[in-house]
Amino acid sequence: MRCVMLAVFVAALVTPTLAAETRTVTGEVVEVSCYNRNGGVGDGHAACALKCAQGGADLGILTDEGVLSISGDKADTPELFGFIAQVVQATGDVMEKDGKMWINVQSIVPASAR
Repeated sequence: MRCVMLAVFVAALVTPTLAAETRTVTGEVVEVSCYNRNGGVGDGHAACALKCAQGGADLGILTDEGVLSISGDKADTPELFGFIAQVVQATGDVMEKDGKMWINVQSIVPASAR
């Protein structure tokens, strides 16, 4: 029994994790929980999304592949709040954690600026 438990423990330690990949993505900045619950997007939802984000709710980028939650130094900042309901191009490290996609944004600009 100890050998089985040890083998399971060792296997858990050596199981590969998904490494972050630097990518540029294009999509709308949304408040993640409102989008997931109600499909909240666009100018009609911007004020609500801003209020929720200022209260600590996660923002994300809605892409053709789904929502990437924003992490890192740019998360929950006034700079990011200014992009709510706008289509942006963001570059950062993208990874999956606990079945959720994340982007650690290093740069973000309006999509029309590129």
